[in-house]
Amino acid sequence: MKINKQFTFLGFAIVILTVVLLLGSLTWAATKTAKTSNSPVGYVDMERIQKEHPDFISFAELVKDKEAEFNFFKNYLNKQLEGLSKDLQKKVDQEKSGKSADEQAKIQQKYQEEFQKKSGELNNQLTQKNNEISGYLSQQRKVITDKLMNIIEEIAKEKDLSLVVDKSTRFYGGNDITDEVLKKVKASGNGKTDKTGK
Repeated sequence: MKINKQFTFLGFAIVILTVVLLLGSLTWAATKTAKTSNSPVGYVDMERIQKEHPDFISFAELVKDKEAEFNFFKNYLNKQLEGLSKDLQKKVDQEKSGKSADEQAKIQQKYQEEFQKKSGELNNQLTQKNNEISGYLSQQRKVITDKLMNIIEEIAKEKDLSLVVDKSTRFYGGNDITDEVLKKVKASGNGKTDKTGK
């Protein structure tokens, strides 16, 4: 029996740092603190914060760990599928020996269905693992982002800023609060991303 069905792997669609989410949160958080339309505008260098923020550094390491865990599990399932394919091929060859064309076709169909069923089960396991890891990483990312947004909001209030944007979105002017944000982040004792989750 020649099994042509490929074992489809789900992509490990985890973005290490969701800049779009952060930019949207930045604008939203600072807008809540607006006093008047004439209040100054602030900005932060998110690229620098992602490089220097202890939690983002820990999160990047966590993503690598979880990606390695996912790939290990994926390879394990793939080996199981390859072993099953070989076993079924041997059974098909043995059972087809001396049988009529009709009987051989039924044997082929029977083992093809068995392979497809097992392949579906393995694919479901991989999907479940992917969802588990993705959910955990999204939760960890949200914790980090929420902490950061709170710090940015505090500084925006202290400086009476009506709006805080990412440095990459501004054309001119504004108050750079990146140093204050990083200083407050480091003083708050961040940098302990939970690596124990699955």
